[in-house]
Amino acid sequence: MSERLHSISYTLSPIDLRTRSTPVKTIKKYYSCFTESLCFQFTIIVVIVGFILNVIGWALMLILFMAGAADRTIPDEDTRKIWIEIDSQVLNGMFFVPIVSFLPWRLRNLYQLHSKRYRPRLLKRYSYSASIIWIGIFTWAHVINAVFVIAIAVCLWSINRHDRPTWVMGILVGFAIFTGVTGGVIEFIIEQRAKKKVKHNRIQSYS
Repeated sequence: MSERLHSISYTLSPIDLRTRSTPVKTIKKYYSCFTESLCFQFTIIVVIVGFILNVIGWALMLILFMAGAADRTIPDEDTRKIWIEIDSQVLNGMFFVPIVSFLPWRLRNLYQLHSKRYRPRLLKRYSYSASIIWIGIFTWAHVINAVFVIAIAVCLWSINRHDRPTWVMGILVGFAIFTGVTGGVIEFIIEQRAKKKVKHNRIQSYS
């Protein structure tokens, strides 16, 4: 009888419940193994390089069409405008998908920035910067950039190319580039300074 009670108490032990494997833990374990594998990392590198090369290729094509480099190859003006429209739509889609995909996390950061309760989580996430001002600047820049990218997509997808105001697209594209570059550059500089500071402290500790 005592052995039976002992076995029951063991199966209901809190320690055993904490260490027992659950479906969530199993999924996390396999996900971690998958993302840390060389095959997955190589695939990510190939996708990123392919994306960058595609952006460069379509952007160069658009620049050449707008600069008149294709006038002899494609003498028809309407055909050239169609290709300019195709280039613009492809580039818009390539920027729209990743930027809008990250928008929920951008909005989360923005909410935590203005919430005293959740601001420590934001500071912990960007632990390489102790200045909430700089974190706020690139957080707002990322969100505003997403807004301009969405506005560009709405204009391209809802207005015919013959009726689309050129000045509107020029303003939206200009502000989208400015906010995107500003947020990315500020975040990159702050992160690099933090890495240099950590490296300098390590060198001093060894000396």
